[in-house]
Amino acid sequence: MRLAGLVLAAALGAVPTVGQLHLITGYSTEGRSDGHAASVFLVEADGTLSPVVELAPGGWNKGTIWIGVSDELRRAVVLASGPTQTELSLLVLDLDTWTVMKTCQKREHQIGGIQRWLFNLPGKEPAYVERSLSGLTPEGTFGPPDLKGIALDADAPCDEFPVRFSGSDFPNMVVPGVVSDGQSDGLYATADPDGSLRVVSPSHVRLGLQVPSAMLREAAPEPGHWGSLRVVVNNSGILALHTMLAFDPVATGSELLLVYRRGDATWHRVPQVSQLMWCTRGFGGYLVISEAQFKDDKLKESVGAEEWGPELKSGLAQLRFAFTGRLHIYDTETEKAYCIETKQADSEVLFIDHRAVYYRVGDRLYSAPIAKTGLGEPKLLARGRAVREAHWAFITR
Repeated sequence: MRLAGLVLAAALGAVPTVGQLHLITGYSTEGRSDGHAASVFLVEADGTLSPVVELAPGGWNKGTIWIGVSDELRRAVVLASGPTQTELSLLVLDLDTWTVMKTCQKREHQIGGIQRWLFNLPGKEPAYVERSLSGLTPEGTFGPPDLKGIALDADAPCDEFPVRFSGSDFPNMVVPGVVSDGQSDGLYATADPDGSLRVVSPSHVRLGLQVPSAMLREAAPEPGHWGSLRVVVNNSGILALHTMLAFDPVATGSELLLVYRRGDATWHRVPQVSQLMWCTRGFGGYLVISEAQFKDDKLKESVGAEEWGPELKSGLAQLRFAFTGRLHIYDTETEKAYCIETKQADSEVLFIDHRAVYYRVGDRLYSAPIAKTGLGEPKLLARGRAVREAHWAFITR
């Protein structure tokens, strides 16, 4: 786990690839003002990191407050703190040219939390979309908590525009899952008695999906309870639905993770590889679960503390749960599960394509080929401070 963020990429050298891996540094959790600088790095073939462009300077009330990355859209959006607490810079990064293709200035909502996503709007280019949970409008007055968007196309104006959201739009909405510093763009949902799903926010929209009755009895012991279901991952291929089987946080197996495959319109139960299944991320058709459990006499703290700095050590010590240093990968297409034993809580999968998984353990970056029989031998690709702060990876095409 990490409290600061990066997007990672590299020329892989010994690992076959058609492109390069890059890094983006910066916080990805709203409300942090520690002011870590945000920059784009290239990882060279020899494992060194070369800075490419600065996205946000460091310092008090600087740095970034949100980063969204979509390999499908081939875009990354960085929200950088502005000169005041209500002003932000929105930067759009092209994942193919690793250059900033657009910069906009926008006013931040001043009260309450904000939900943020990337997705394709019907008949439009990809867009950044946000919703103020407080209902505060950009003019500083209270109104309905509607959606506002900014087009990511380089030639489109930076003006915000209203967004109407429907269930048919949902497959194009990017919900990447929980990154290791805690950022989550998930959506609370509820199920009708027949299993039909609706997202509570935004707009109580029906998704046009129906959970099978047998799974519904497992997934929603209290049907209609808005807090019992949460969409933790969503992309054009899959939807992952997390639920509490019982409102007893220390009960073993009290959480359940279901996945819907849009390709064949089927639901599947993800193997129970962790006591806490909410720490899930999606990479195309793959789900990654960072194994975690509530602290007890056998696991009093997360593993690997000897490598941590004071910031990470303090953050993990405050949690009620601990990370075991095991990363579980579930291929939703083949229904096969893989496990990476890192023995380090400060570890995470950064990217998966159809050939390999890219992950970090502390300040070390690895890749491992994906084969029918399991994961192949890992290769060390790079090592350094930027790797330690990495949260995402993408490969240029």
